[in-house]
Amino acid sequence: MPGQKYPPVAVILGSRESQAPAYGLENSAAVRALQNLTEVLIVRVAEGQDPLADRLVGRVASLLGREYTTTHTLFSSAKTSLRARSQVADLQGVAALISLAPPTETIMISGKIPVIQVADSSFGTRLRAEKRRGGGISRLMSVQGRILEKASASGVSLFAVANRWIKDVLIDDLNIPSSKVEVVPMGSFVGESKIIRPTRITDRDVLKLLFVSEDWNRDGGPMILDFLLVPVAAGKDALVTDALYCGLPVLGEQVEGIASLVRHDRSGWLYRTDMFQQNSYKRLQFMKAVDIDNASLWAVRDVRERLNWDSWARRLLQLVRYLNGQGER
Repeated sequence: MPGQKYPPVAVILGSRESQAPAYGLENSAAVRALQNLTEVLIVRVAEGQDPLADRLVGRVASLLGREYTTTHTLFSSAKTSLRARSQVADLQGVAALISLAPPTETIMISGKIPVIQVADSSFGTRLRAEKRRGGGISRLMSVQGRILEKASASGVSLFAVANRWIKDVLIDDLNIPSSKVEVVPMGSFVGESKIIRPTRITDRDVLKLLFVSEDWNRDGGPMILDFLLVPVAAGKDALVTDALYCGLPVLGEQVEGIASLVRHDRSGWLYRTDMFQQNSYKRLQFMKAVDIDNASLWAVRDVRERLNWDSWARRLLQLVRYLNGQGER
């Protein structure tokens, strides 16, 4: 790419497209943002059949009502990682490998060029969430997943995560130094052509809000809302970014994940966990139309300036230059 500011990179995608996060697809906004800035070589991990042992254990676990996903088992991960390593072994002319694939599929890739692993959670987070919901992840899979997750960190030069909460989770779960994890906010997944503005409201309107405790449906929900109420925001960075993208102010807890996305008294309102119920009720009780309209404008402004895929890509490529000794972090 003539006159490019950033060095060319390789982007590796996971072998199972159906299980990939939204940013991990070849035509995703994340990949296109990188392609707009530099030359990008796309490498998709070749898909193969899971080892017989894993398939048999998976069937038995299913009969017992337990989950046994081969993406986090030793045999399957080793087999997939070996394929991935052979695919990138002869890469030339690229300054870094940006992995949008699961860490368990690239566990054996390391050495010649820096590897940046993009992550939006950890296996340990999934286990804790399943335990709260009474889920049925098998103990055998849990043990293997934990081992693989910690082992995957050894070949990674830097983790790029969406917010500070995920950074702290990875530091604790993988036992890695904070210097190995960089917060790089992601863009929205609800649309890319234009930022959606909610309908302006008046003080006489009924206030429409979306209360989120676990998960939400992104299919058009923000179009009928005035703002988003998130009582427990840890791990919901995509949800919060989607809301801001749609011009929805956010009312949430002042935890590190959401605090890196929402500006208090600007694009939303954040309160300490122990005071959240009291303060959020008071905020709702005295909320005025002008408060929501002003916060909505701030939300849209923040998305345009900071919380978008172009900014994400520029920051990631800046880190590539840093890892190659070509600039500051």
